[in-house]
Amino acid sequence: MAQEPTGGTQKRAIRQQRSPNYPSDGLSVALESVKKLYGKAHQVAVDPLTAVKAFGYGALHGPARSRIAALKKYGLIDENKDGSLKLSALALQYLLPADEDEKQAAVNKAGLLPALFQELYPKTDASDEVLKSLLVRTRGFSEGGATQALKAFRDTMALVKASPEGYASPDSEGREGPPMLDQASVQQGPSSQRAVIRTAGAPPVNIALDANTWVTIHAPFPLSKTAWDRMITVLEAMKPGLVAGVSSDPSTATDPEDQLKKATPGG
Repeated sequence: MAQEPTGGTQKRAIRQQRSPNYPSDGLSVALESVKKLYGKAHQVAVDPLTAVKAFGYGALHGPARSRIAALKKYGLIDENKDGSLKLSALALQYLLPADEDEKQAAVNKAGLLPALFQELYPKTDASDEVLKSLLVRTRGFSEGGATQALKAFRDTMALVKASPEGYASPDSEGREGPPMLDQASVQQGPSSQRAVIRTAGAPPVNIALDANTWVTIHAPFPLSKTAWDRMITVLEAMKPGLVAGVSSDPSTATDPEDQLKKATPGG
C-alpha cells in the first residue's frame, strides 16, 4: 500500500486541528430544517438521505451532512443505533409548544447547547473582531473557520432571549439572597432529564452532563470556599438517594449535620 506523502499527512493534521466542534449553521437555519423534516416525516425515524432531501438537498454530500451535524449539536435530532434520524423531544417542544414561553424555552436551550456558544455567550456584546481573535488564538480556529463560527453564533444569539432557562452569564446581576437550599426537583421527558437546585434570589448556572442530561444550580456565585465545601458535603450526604446503584451503609453513615460542622472552619 502506497504511503501518503508526509506533506499530505501534515496538511490533514492541520485541518483537523483547525476544525473545532461547532454548528456550521445558525439556529435559524436549523429550526427551518426541523420544520421541513416534521412536514415530511412528523415523528417517524427516517434514513439520513430522506432527512436531507426534506431539508432541500438532492444527495447526502458534505453540506447535507454538515446540516445533520448542526441539528445534532443543537439537540434537535436524535440518531438511532441503525443510523436513522428522528426529531428530538426538544424539537417537538419547539414545534408543538403549549404556549410561546415553552417555545422560547426550547429555542433558548437549543441555542446554548453547543459548548462553543455557551463559552461565547457571556461575551455576546464584544465585537466580531475581538471574538474572532479569541477563537483564532485560543481555540485553534482558522481565519475562515472563526468567521463562519461567529456568523452561526450571531444568528443563534438573535433568537435566544434574555437569560435562557438553565444558564446565566458569570456577570449576571441579582446575586443577593441567602445561600440556603429552598427547592430541588427533577423534570424528565422522553429524551431529557433536568435536575434543578435552587437558591433563593440566585441566578441559574447550567451544567451539561451530556446532550440530554442537565443540572441547573441557582446559587449566589461566586461562592466562598467554605460555602462550596458545605454544598459538596450536603450533596455527598444525599448521594444514596440521588444516584442510582448507590446505597447507604448504616454502619458507616455520618449525620449530615456532623459533616457540615466538619466542613465549616471551627466547626
